[in-house]
Amino acid sequence: MFSIVRTGLAAATQEIAVLSDNIANARTTGYKRQMARFEDVYSHPAAESQPPYRGRGALVAEPRRSHTQGGIVTSAVETDLAIIGNGMLVLAPPPGQETPVYTRNGALRLAPDGTLTGMDGLAVLSAALQPIVIPPELRDAAGEGGRLSALEIGADGTIMGRYGINTVARLGQIGLARFEDESQLRRLGGTLYGETPGAAGPRIGAPGDEGFGYLVAGATEAANVDMTSELTSLIRAQQAFGSSARLLQTVAEMDKRLIDR
Repeated sequence: MFSIVRTGLAAATQEIAVLSDNIANARTTGYKRQMARFEDVYSHPAAESQPPYRGRGALVAEPRRSHTQGGIVTSAVETDLAIIGNGMLVLAPPPGQETPVYTRNGALRLAPDGTLTGMDGLAVLSAALQPIVIPPELRDAAGEGGRLSALEIGADGTIMGRYGINTVARLGQIGLARFEDESQLRRLGGTLYGETPGAAGPRIGAPGDEGFGYLVAGATEAANVDMTSELTSLIRAQQAFGSSARLLQTVAEMDKRLIDR
């Protein structure tokens, strides 16, 4: 009995941790909510070949993420991007890693050398998996151009820059990655994810390609967290934790009385 009650306490603790993480990241751009998962454990006496099965508690499983579309929040930043539909931005591998990482956080910025980066400083990659660099100054063979004066990112990820007054140049195209099951990606922290065999991918393409979503410039994707639902679930989980704790205390007191006899 003691071990069964402990599994209930562990399950409630796990759910509280997951829900607290969702609530803490409700305003994090591109965050995807997690859902606690549990499995019932059953057994039956060895002498019996058929049910009835007896409950043996709950087994805590790995939380599962929901990659549903978050709301779109407009901004005045021209490098902010929201993805509508399927796909994730591809970022250069972090130090010590050989494979790219992926995110739905489209709050992008220009580094001092002109590299387009995510908020974590990793370079945004094109469909050819090359870093995208926006030259701060550009001149053609005739000397026309000058400093970067305007930047525009199209729905298909094409980046157009205006230099000086009349010089317009195509500077690259942002790539997207698709996976068969995004919920199987490994969370690396924040809104970054890494590849796993279970995710089945990536398939790299450009926004607007078949099966891929498109981009909205000057906007970001909000977290797909419903605060009302998360708070309600948190209250329920806290009540389950309290009930399990009281039951655990009762079982301990019963065992103590039996031992003292």
